[in-house]
Amino acid sequence: MALTMTEVFQKILDNANIGKAVTDVGPGFALSIPLLMTLSLVSDVSVLPADRLREIRTDLTAAQAELSTRKAALCNILGEQGEPCQSQSTRERAEEGWVKGRRRIAQLSVTADAYREQARALAKAGKPVGDKEKAEGEAGLRQLELLAAQKELSEESAARLATLNNRETDARSLEFNMVSFANQISIVIAFSVVLGVLVSQITHLLLVDLLFAKSRAIKLIAKLPITIAQLLSKQDDELVKNYYRYMEGAINMVLPVLLTGHVFPRYAAQKLALSVSAVPLAIASWGVAVLLILVGFITYKSFISKRQSLADDVANGRIVLIPRVS
Repeated sequence: MALTMTEVFQKILDNANIGKAVTDVGPGFALSIPLLMTLSLVSDVSVLPADRLREIRTDLTAAQAELSTRKAALCNILGEQGEPCQSQSTRERAEEGWVKGRRRIAQLSVTADAYREQARALAKAGKPVGDKEKAEGEAGLRQLELLAAQKELSEESAARLATLNNRETDARSLEFNMVSFANQISIVIAFSVVLGVLVSQITHLLLVDLLFAKSRAIKLIAKLPITIAQLLSKQDDELVKNYYRYMEGAINMVLPVLLTGHVFPRYAAQKLALSVSAVPLAIASWGVAVLLILVGFITYKSFISKRQSLADDVANGRIVLIPRVS
């Protein structure tokens, strides 16, 4: 009898090792975050817009000083043109120079337009501009050119300052940081798959093979041999899903927790301009890691005990093994 597509799909799900994928990719994703933080600390890579906050604030201070200097420079030009500023402090001179400079530019623009119109009219009539009018007109044009150039420099600084203010707002916005991180999530997930496999293999070797399996408590339980038929049975697969995968999930999170506890305070201080107490966080990460190892060991012990019970039931004919793939 032919199988329907739904039945085929269900058999694929039944035989696919989805639990293994979850226990690998999840810790791999968790580990990729502190690794990216570490990469950001030793290079110019940005993990979040927020990690540019200290740099942005430095640029903001420089941009504010530059804007004040350029606005205050208008006072110097105005002083040479006979309209000196009265303020003393740089900040007050900057504001006075900006206000008086724009007013002076407006006045000179009117005078310059009138001079140019007069010159065009005289040229059309075939007459030269008078020496006095020409000298005054050219002097006004030079004054206008100097003030306009300095005003343009000030406007460039103001535009840069506004851009930096927007960048600071974005960097401080949780929503913007989440959106930016989501835009890069595909790269992080792809990275997580590789990391997850490596973490799983390393933790399995160090904790399961070298620590759990060699402990006296496990050796006292694991006495009956496990047959290939049992390993390929649905009963054993249920034990793996209900016990072993939870053990893997716990121990695979040990390295991400430890690395995050040690890296995040430094990342926060250098990149986020946040003060995070390193010692308590490191102690907490070690505490969580020990708890994860303990939970993993208890779960692994339960798994071995259940597997041994299954082996005993099979050996005594109380249970008939059902093949996992059918």
